Amino acid sequence: MYDTVKRMRELYGCLQDEQSKNIFLDRLAIDLDPSMTNTMKLCADAGQVTWEQQQSWKSALLALNQAGEKVVLYGASIVGRDMAAALQHEQIDFYGFCDRSYARFPDGLMGKPVLSPDELLNHPDQYYVVNAVGIFYYEEIDRLLQERGFPNERILRCFGAPKGNQYFDFPSLYRKGTAFVDCGCYNCGDCYTFAGWSKGQYSKIFAFEPDPANVENCKQNISKEPIPNFNLISMGVSDASKVVAFGSDGGVTSHIVSHEPIAATAGIVVNQISMQMTTIDETVGLETVGFIKMDIEGAEFEALHGAQNTIARDKPLLAICTYHREGDTVAFMEYLKRLVPTYRFWLRHYGPARTETVLYAAE
Repeated sequence: MYDTVKRMRELYGCLQDEQSKNIFLDRLAIDLDPSMTNTMKLCADAGQVTWEQQQSWKSALLALNQAGEKVVLYGASIVGRDMAAALQHEQIDFYGFCDRSYARFPDGLMGKPVLSPDELLNHPDQYYVVNAVGIFYYEEIDRLLQERGFPNERILRCFGAPKGNQYFDFPSLYRKGTAFVDCGCYNCGDCYTFAGWSKGQYSKIFAFEPDPANVENCKQNISKEPIPNFNLISMGVSDASKVVAFGSDGGVTSHIVSHEPIAATAGIVVNQISMQMTTIDETVGLETVGFIKMDIEGAEFEALHGAQNTIARDKPLLAICTYHREGDTVAFMEYLKRLVPTYRFWLRHYGPARTETVLYAAE
């Protein structure tokens, strides 16, 4: 029991700046108490919005609750569900969700209706709206609301807009001329970003994507805009070669069924299929790896075990998402420190709620 405090102190000492240390403490607090208050603290420490601004927003939301106004979270994917869970944890009510994929939620979500964008945007006097989408779509939704004339005073910007260069915040830590491994490449967007970020100074890109619909999108994108030395692997990554049950939704939240992401997929119909998994060690072989990125909806820990030989041998820069499962931050840091005792760590947070925290590791 007393060793736990010692271990936490040692990990805390491996973090390389104050922002990382603050985010580490925030993630521990959220693991213990996933409240809106702790989520607000995380976003404030990430530099997205001040604590005072969030307190003001919370007061406004409570006043709307008391007045019986209809507050809608725009976004019914993982960020919207996560934000809803944080609100419900503190018994702060909201009317429902809005999502362009509203037809996927005929019975609602988390006990709330899911509106179409037209229903929301055509009745701006009936609703208040919270932008509850992730880093890739936040500005798009904000722009849509403004273009459609949704009153600015009815838009609640709560946890702050996502900021930063997710997965790619530390260019000086990447050893040029080595391979990039993208676990969960979705539509190859991060591979394109990496190719530009590295100025083309890499040996090879290994892009893992198990969802069949996403694989087809990747193939179409690559056919239109090829990436040199690009290898698309239509499998997931894990700790061994095996077949697992996989929930395919053709989006960013496809996942191994046994690893539900935060505020998981209740109310969403996914196509459950059998999926072949492999390991990074098997796939990259003797190729020198300089950078591994993982955002695979809760399967990161097993995937790290399947990369242990590569990590111990090449000591690559790592960018690993730590928000999908409680305890990920501590578990990843402990495991990686055993593999590479000289690893140093940084933490950055990019999401508008609890999602999109990334652990960086490098020598």
